[in-house]
Amino acid sequence: MSSSFFVLPVLALLSHGTFAALPDSVCKTSLWNGITESMIKTSNPSARHVMNARLDCCPDKKDKGGWCGDTHGSPDHWIEVDFPQGAGIRGLVIQKPQDGHGEYVKTISVQFMLVGTSQWQYLSSDPTKPQELNALSGTTDTATITITPGVAVSKFKINILSFNRSPCLRFDLLGCSNYKDLCPNTCLNGGQCIAENQCSCPGNYNGHRCENLSTTYTAQHTDDHRIEQFF
Repeated sequence: MSSSFFVLPVLALLSHGTFAALPDSVCKTSLWNGITESMIKTSNPSARHVMNARLDCCPDKKDKGGWCGDTHGSPDHWIEVDFPQGAGIRGLVIQKPQDGHGEYVKTISVQFMLVGTSQWQYLSSDPTKPQELNALSGTTDTATITITPGVAVSKFKINILSFNRSPCLRFDLLGCSNYKDLCPNTCLNGGQCIAENQCSCPGNYNGHRCENLSTTYTAQHTDDHRIEQFF
């Protein structure tokens, strides 16, 4: 198994200080138990058994023991999970299919939609542009990508950029079904939890929890609540 850490640009609203990271014991468990087939969309709608994409699925190697994109159709291969009530995501695990025939994803990019918004953004130093993330190799069967800070999402999408033989994978999302667990101290004054211990604040409110009222308005976030670069 390999592990990598992706540090997501921290919210502009934190320009007055660093964000407080959550311990690994908080909001970092498997989300598959709450994922149903109706919540999954893929680039290959004709593929059977999309639930085969579940981590550690299919010891009987049924249907390759994983999910695969269609190499005879669209050149774009992706799998998406929609969370109608939102979810907190702090990590992604990518795994080779069970059948062991050398079909696996090599690099990916990740997109997500923050709770309360309708705009996709990339897990990237520039949220408008994809960033290639290493996944699996000939000697790596499972890879974990840690997302810091964790994000509160309504949709999460894995785009397969390169693969060996076929774009096949199994995966898991690590986080919490209640995205507000990312903000255990709660957001005040109508603030929205959008990332790990980070609130998007309305009007003249600011601060980690939207606890401060300013007499001079300072923008705390973009209109679509994108996560911005922290310098």
